[in-house]
Amino acid sequence: MYQTIIIEDDPIVASINRHYVELNKDMEVCGCFTNGQDALNYLEGHSVDLAITELYMPKMDGMELLREIRRQEKDLDVIVVSSANDVKHVKKFLSLGIIDYLIKPFEYTRFNHALEKFTKNQELLKPRNFSQSQLDKLFHISSLPQAEEISKGIQEATLNSILDYMKMYQPNPMTSEKIARAVQLSSVTVRRYMNYLLEKQRVVSDIDYNTGGRPGVVYRYIIEEDSLAE
Repeated sequence: MYQTIIIEDDPIVASINRHYVELNKDMEVCGCFTNGQDALNYLEGHSVDLAITELYMPKMDGMELLREIRRQEKDLDVIVVSSANDVKHVKKFLSLGIIDYLIKPFEYTRFNHALEKFTKNQELLKPRNFSQSQLDKLFHISSLPQAEEISKGIQEATLNSILDYMKMYQPNPMTSEKIARAVQLSSVTVRRYMNYLLEKQRVVSDIDYNTGGRPGVVYRYIIEEDSLAE
């Protein structure tokens, strides 16, 4: 699993970020910090794959933290989650090699897209040597149309079965597991179709904290249209 640290001085935002990361089966939160200095101290003795940081924090802000990470040549990726949206800060962060930048407030779908970008990059970086096509994917992965990626393997009959079921119970939210049982598909398959529908803006996602355990993702049908399969 990819080890992740969260650096955020707002406890509510930090808790939300942690929940969102923990919903990804490939990722684990190994530390939460309220300032960059504490995070940097942690990095001295621990291996971390990803840091998700705010900009404005006491002791050491996100910009200085990232500068130190790069100066010390620590091998980890960084996602910035901040209310700062001015060109000056964004350009500085980009020059320091962040992989994504989210402006507060943000939705789970956008946050999860940033995590998926990170995991895709990690997969592409596994070979010891690269072919040109592999490098092309690595350097252009963020510009590839997401809808094209998600639409691969989408079957119209299956898509319509899922949509028909969700229409019956709109606007009630439902989990991918519930949909999977109803249409007799695997949960993995349904989640793939949900990602497709999210990109097409046919459903919205939210976090359900009233599960009696770990929070889960729920989906709700929002737009009616005959078919989206290409």
